[in-house]
Amino acid sequence: YLKQKKFEAAAAILEDYLKEKPEAVQIMFILGEHYYKNMNDVDKATSAYKKVITLSDQLPIEDYYKEQAYFSLATIAYRKGDIEQAVAMYKNVLEINKENLDALYALALTSMDIYDLAAAEGYSFQFLEKRPGDKVIMSVLGRIYYLRDDIRAVTYLGGAKSSGSMSGVLALGLYYELIRKDDAAEKLLTSVLKYAPRTITAHLAMARIDTRKGDMSAAFNEYVTTGV
Repeated sequence: YLKQKKFEAAAAILEDYLKEKPEAVQIMFILGEHYYKNMNDVDKATSAYKKVITLSDQLPIEDYYKEQAYFSLATIAYRKGDIEQAVAMYKNVLEINKENLDALYALALTSMDIYDLAAAEGYSFQFLEKRPGDKVIMSVLGRIYYLRDDIRAVTYLGGAKSSGSMSGVLALGLYYELIRKDDAAEKLLTSVLKYAPRTITAHLAMARIDTRKGDMSAAFNEYVTTGV
């Protein structure tokens, strides 16, 4: 049925199997993945993943399915905009497997999304220990140090700057602001704000550029936006 893309029929088969063997954690996990990835039914997927977690706590079974169920639940929460719930779920993943790099990566980004700078910094360093030089994570650290007026921002933003991704463009814009290339910085930061208008570091950088240009009214507006 899967090969024929008959997804409803495939789900029915898995559901029938679980009626006979409700304790089959692996099949419950496969059903959750099927709901989520093939049928785009996040409600049914969420229910299945939660059952996987409950069954894993009750049965002598490897933690793999529980770990992956938490990760999928975190991803669902993130896509729904519930960042704090996503962070909690990603932390559950790490409690099961502290070597899960995907969870570390996600925690660095989601912690930055809610501006928990201390947590984002810690997860970023843990990730870079395993995968040094990752540009997205270096961009996170650069933004943290930029907000703190920490000179290390130059190093991390310099290592992350590129024009190939939003995080890279932001890093390059902030880097240019720090070295006073204001025209180039303003162009890049404006492009970032067009697609991500709530980016605090970009507004802060624009305020500093406006201040140097002597446009105090524009600088004031950017500082207010940053603060809000």
